[in-house]
Amino acid sequence: MIFVFKNLRAVANQKLLIQTYRSLCECIIRYCICAWGSAGKTYLITAERAQRGVLKVLLHLPFRHPTTLVYEKAKVLTIRKLFIFDAIRRYHSRTVPNIPVLSKRVFRYPIPIVRTSFARKHYSVIAPRLYNILDKKCKTRKLNSMQLKIRLQEWLQNMDYDAVEGIIKGTST
Repeated sequence: MIFVFKNLRAVANQKLLIQTYRSLCECIIRYCICAWGSAGKTYLITAERAQRGVLKVLLHLPFRHPTTLVYEKAKVLTIRKLFIFDAIRRYHSRTVPNIPVLSKRVFRYPIPIVRTSFARKHYSVIAPRLYNILDKKCKTRKLNSMQLKIRLQEWLQNMDYDAVEGIIKGTST
């Protein structure tokens, strides 16, 4: 994809390049991301490097440009943020309307109890935990899918790398 964007950036403006990135590259990244997105950082580093490389070529940035500024300038989400984004949206659309709230005081969705660290990274465990964190901060329970998407993107854009890693690992709320 780097070759494609290197040739395309000479004839297209930045807005069109970002749209092309979202349609060509982000769809490849998002493919089954709920299954592999919670993997360890060492496994995702090659995909993150490829994403950053495409964005730097797309934006005419030098090789050593800071990573956080690349994502801010392009207004796209990192791979970890895309995993959180897709997991919460999928959980909201398929599960949340069907779960009865047991108590009127506590609005938390049940998280399955698992024993192994491998099982803690499974979508069925991590998605309700992520949804509970978002619901606690942004009150997303009664939003439709479009409102959730907008609120979720705003929330994720404002998060830094350490906060995202803490949320995925389950160490911060």
